[in-house]
Amino acid sequence: MKHIKIYLALLIVLLLAISSGSARASVDIVNLSTQATGANPFVLTVGPNNTVVTAGYTCGCITIHNVSNKSSPVNVYATTTSPQAGAIVGTGNYVYVGSYLGVLQTWDLSSTTAPVKTNTYNFGGAYGIGKMRIVNGFLYVTTWQGSFVGPGSIAIFNLSTPSAPSLVSNTSYAINHSGAGDVLPIGNIMYTADYFGRTIKVYDITNKSSPQLRLDMAAREETVLSYKKTAGSFEPWRLLNKGNTLYVLDDDIIETFDISSSTNPIYISTTVAGRDVEGADIRGNLLYYSSSGVDTPETNKKIQIFSLASTTAPVEVSSKINGYNNYWLVLDSNGYYYTSMASDALVGVYGPIEPPTISTSAATNVASSSITLNASVTTNNNASTTDRGFFYGLTTGYGSVASSTGTFNIGAFSQNLSSLTCNTLYHYQVFATNVAGTATSTDQTFTTSSCPAVTSAPTVTLSAPTSLDVTSVTLNGSITSDGNASSTDRGFNYGLTASYGSVASTTGTFGNGAFSKALTGLTCATTYHYLGFAINSA
Repeated sequence: MKHIKIYLALLIVLLLAISSGSARASVDIVNLSTQATGANPFVLTVGPNNTVVTAGYTCGCITIHNVSNKSSPVNVYATTTSPQAGAIVGTGNYVYVGSYLGVLQTWDLSSTTAPVKTNTYNFGGAYGIGKMRIVNGFLYVTTWQGSFVGPGSIAIFNLSTPSAPSLVSNTSYAINHSGAGDVLPIGNIMYTADYFGRTIKVYDITNKSSPQLRLDMAAREETVLSYKKTAGSFEPWRLLNKGNTLYVLDDDIIETFDISSSTNPIYISTTVAGRDVEGADIRGNLLYYSSSGVDTPETNKKIQIFSLASTTAPVEVSSKINGYNNYWLVLDSNGYYYTSMASDALVGVYGPIEPPTISTSAATNVASSSITLNASVTTNNNASTTDRGFFYGLTTGYGSVASSTGTFNIGAFSQNLSSLTCNTLYHYQVFATNVAGTATSTDQTFTTSSCPAVTSAPTVTLSAPTSLDVTSVTLNGSITSDGNASSTDRGFNYGLTASYGSVASTTGTFGNGAFSKALTGLTCATTYHYLGFAINSA
């Protein structure tokens, strides 16, 4: 739709919201292939059986591309649809093609080399189809009317019979100059981007046959760019969400809103992105953005990746200028993303940006109170790891973490754990985090080694003195229990009182057994006190 707009020739400098250089360098936009289509692929969707289906505005056609080999896609079929095809969505074996002439066609792609048109719905009059989205078995379609002879609308179709969508309701907007932007149902609430009317509308769709308008909010006046200084200059085009954050995109701006109160969006932030967004989508923590840069420098023709680690403040983490008019962008279930480049008659295939792939290795250096845990990042999936380590604890709830932060490529890593309890079973889980999210292993276990023997002081008994003479004597004792630790000193304290004052001992390494010490230089006919002893580590 947006390719029919008229742009002023302005030389502008975009104030890109970027992260630090290290974070930017850690994410790779990898173009696996760029395929000539033989037609102008204005929009595209993921089809069945490893296919991507494009719809061409100029040719009024769809083309089916087999992308089983991402490096070498193959065009397997092309056929004429309604002229001015400008929207396409798919589910299961069916795709739905909308045209700017108000025609909605249903195609069965059970055979991707011989698709069958099963249904046509005509909105009639001057209606044109803007955007479409499928959610929970319903097809949502926005429209506008050519030359604005009447208001746009939002139509809901039931897809219980996917080959023949059944119209449930077609709710008209209030003014003639309205319609054509995106639609985003979330539960029983439906958000619409009224592109021409420059409003965001919120409907209650509890009863889909009679949507109830709850809010009609005028677009904000954006002054962050030099050419957006007049009221209403923001034109809502694309809608996305992550949790309670709504993302509203126009030509080159991403606005975020808090939708915790679903019918009362609260503005939070504005991020400047590439010029003339056509396609955008969210997967995990990343927002994928393609800009066609129509009537602007080549530097605006690019693919961008934004981190949503802070959901309300998108931060660009990677950008790739490819010089093409990048129109629509879609992601498949494995994270590969595809772009249509209409005027260039190309389809681009890009490698997934996913959490790291990890593997676990056996624990080493197992001791009674310590261990070394080992693992590897085997694939970084186009984004360097920024945190890696282990969750561990006595249960699968873990509770403790040992990790390292930085910028890491593939390879092995370890963490030494200490202050553990001996002879105890521990659970642990490997994790690695990059900008796309966190990968975790299945639960692993280890058991610390047996507890060391408990030590105590040795036990010493005395035997009768021997070799008693006028000024000498031999004292005798025995270590009867070593206390589970060798003695390092053994002997006798002696003296004229029970305070002793003298010592006769031998140092070394001793176990159980008898020992003696000969005393000399004593005073004749004198009573002496003595005490046997042995010392170990306890």
